[in-house]
Amino acid sequence: MPAYDFQLSDTVSVIDGSLYCKTPNGGLELITYTGRNAAHVIIADGTVRITGQAFAGSAVEQVTLPYTVASIGHKAFYGCQQLKLVVFTSFNAPILEEEFDATYYEGLEHIPGTGDYGSYTDYDGTEVMIKPAEIVPFFMWNATGGMYSNCYYGANFIDYVGYVENKPVMVRPSNGQGYETFIMEQYFAFVFDGSVAAEDMTLEAIAAINRIPSRVELKDEAVVLAARAAYDKVLNKAQQALVSNYSVLLTAEQRILALKTSGETPNEEQPPVVEEDNGDVLLIVLCCAMCFVATASIVLLILQRKALKAGAKAEEEIEETVSEEETAETEE
Repeated sequence: MPAYDFQLSDTVSVIDGSLYCKTPNGGLELITYTGRNAAHVIIADGTVRITGQAFAGSAVEQVTLPYTVASIGHKAFYGCQQLKLVVFTSFNAPILEEEFDATYYEGLEHIPGTGDYGSYTDYDGTEVMIKPAEIVPFFMWNATGGMYSNCYYGANFIDYVGYVENKPVMVRPSNGQGYETFIMEQYFAFVFDGSVAAEDMTLEAIAAINRIPSRVELKDEAVVLAARAAYDKVLNKAQQALVSNYSVLLTAEQRILALKTSGETPNEEQPPVVEEDNGDVLLIVLCCAMCFVATASIVLLILQRKALKAGAKAEEEIEETVSEEETAETEE
């Protein structure tokens, strides 16, 4: 299976086939969705914004947004008629951006209120009755800037506000904030509560732990203490469970304790490492090997001499025995 993740530059990367750009604060912005895995799109972790029209006209059916997503661009999912499910995981609902479009109001039919708005004469001189969008039961008399300001230009999901026919389902965090709004109701038909989302204090604890260096020294004690203080502010057990990098904090604290116990100071210089001369080591090994061979040869020689003496002694004993037997036979 071909790889769909690669780095194009220091600021541009391709993740799961889609184009991302690094933001000034280090997050990611989804620029263009390519259409891969349309059945269920999981936007990359660390994404803070979805660019306007990033998914426009695509066949995406389900999409899951990471908790880092803070804003969704104008018409980000415009024309996605097959979109059935959007899963939000952020504690605060993302900002839904919209752009002013004068052409959208040319027919005057997009006034959100209900009631009789009279008529206007078109370019051909024909009188046209104004039929409003009727998504609010009143005329917004407090609006300023003419009738343009009485129009909703948002079209973040599928179509403009007030014109989404087949509304998708929303899954939001059970403790989420800002999801029960008039605009959200215009985009989504049903809302279901999902798992608990990380609150701001929890996110601060996660970020504080992420600032702990991979190799902790005594000079990093302040960073470790700050991470511990941030975590201790998270009192809810459900929120504590969302601090997935908590083990990093525990390891760092154990490391600091070990360094203090060993008596190391922040400015203590490590003794220089003396590299051994490989030639000397080789010479020592060679000498040891020669000594071993010489010792083995001496031992073998001693054993051979002992064996010869033992053999000669055995032959003498045999000859003496034979001689005694012959003498005995002669005397008989």
